[in-house]
Amino acid sequence: MDNNYNNMNQNIPGQPGSPYSEGPVYVDQSKSPQQAQGKAVAGLILGIGSILFGCTGIISLICGIIGLVVCSQVKRETTEMPGIGKVGKVLNIIGLVMGALGILFWLILILFGDWEVTYY
Repeated sequence: MDNNYNNMNQNIPGQPGSPYSEGPVYVDQSKSPQQAQGKAVAGLILGIGSILFGCTGIISLICGIIGLVVCSQVKRETTEMPGIGKVGKVLNIIGLVMGALGILFWLILILFGDWEVTYY
């Protein structure tokens, strides 16, 4: 008796998995916490690299942009961003600012710098 009752309830319109439901049922296959933690560490390393290469400009911008993308993926994949991911995001933003200032420094040096060499 219970078996027939359960089979009858599966065909209720609007219930997920029934033939009368509005659309396909998608299963949430979120990433594991270890993968999110690994991406957070990668974002942190890229943030440190963007600060270390801040005087070069281009390398700092590349590391900072990739690091921000990785940190945003961590935030999208988990409900709460790990502390390492938050620190990585801040370091990447600082690295982007330093990279922009590094490019500005090199442009000013190239445009207005004195490139003549004098020997006495």
